[in-house]
Amino acid sequence: MDAARVVHLVAMLAAAGVTVWLIGGWAIDALLGGQRRTHDDLDLLIADRDADTVARVLAGAGYLGELPPVGATYLVDAEGHQIDVHVVTMQADGSALYWMEDGEAWTYPGDALDGRGRVLGHSVRCVSADAMMRDHTTGYALDAAHQADVKALGAAFGVPVPPHQTR
Repeated sequence: MDAARVVHLVAMLAAAGVTVWLIGGWAIDALLGGQRRTHDDLDLLIADRDADTVARVLAGAGYLGELPPVGATYLVDAEGHQIDVHVVTMQADGSALYWMEDGEAWTYPGDALDGRGRVLGHSVRCVSADAMMRDHTTGYALDAAHQADVKALGAAFGVPVPPHQTR
């Protein structure tokens, strides 16, 4: 998933009236102000109210797959470009709930959705550095590339990296 494609997809969704946040590796690179490594996919966070619009817009761009009412799914185009769409339920207090496969809710506090970054000089919404650190270091072991991501994020934003992720 290259940077030009990221900018194009985010712009298409914005033109359709969808608020979208980058999460995952592209969010970290955007928060840091530039692409640091290659990315296999693009992870997006969207509100459940926008799921039908997102599905329609991405299908029009060739990305096939079904969006669930909550949770996450991969959409893939004919060339193998992959988008991982995470659907959240927005709360009145500005927070968002992501329903995991086990039925548990992962809460994005309201300020987690205030992140801003840059991809090819274009401003994009991202989850915050604090939220990305929590997302990237909770529940699974990180490979070397992802360890480098969290170390860079921690250094740039003063966000502590959990000790078990820096081996």
